[in-house]
Amino acid sequence: MSQSQSGGRANGNGNASADDRDRVRLTMAGQDGSRVLYRVRRNYRFFRLFQDYCKKKNLDYQTARFLLNGHRIQGKSTPEKVKNFLGTSP
Repeated sequence: MSQSQSGGRANGNGNASADDRDRVRLTMAGQDGSRVLYRVRRNYRFFRLFQDYCKKKNLDYQTARFLLNGHRIQGKSTPEKVKNFLGTSP
């Protein structure tokens, strides 16, 4: 799973809206090389994201493992918590 900062859509003034600044884009990459892009709030629990990914890929959630830079990501975590733990930008 890789993580990148939200590009943010500009409002009429060319500034990113508050809603866009509160969101992050996450790319889930499978072992087969396939990718699924999600755009979620920074406080969105990974649990729901992981379940959706497993459903789309026809995987068993109970046996799937999700990693970021070699670190396992727990379902109860959020993008904001992971950023603080790893020192990366969500």
